[in-house]
Amino acid sequence: FRDEGLAMLPTLNQMAQDAYTYGQGTVLELLDSIQSIAEKQITYLDLMESVLQAELDVRFASGDIPTGLAVKP
Repeated sequence: FRDEGLAMLPTLNQMAQDAYTYGQGTVLELLDSIQSIAEKQITYLDLMESVLQAELDVRFASGDIPTGLAVKP
């Protein structure tokens, strides 16, 4: 996801800004692209959180981390 999805975001952002700047796009289209970029970044952070939580769960299950150190929501 990071390599394929997030890597394209700066280019897409620049394209949206250029289109707006040169009169080829509206402010609503620019705002829509900004919102889409933010949603992709949030999705990436959610995925990273899931991966880290899964890794933590595996480490607890394997006994690698003492349960006294755990802070679970």
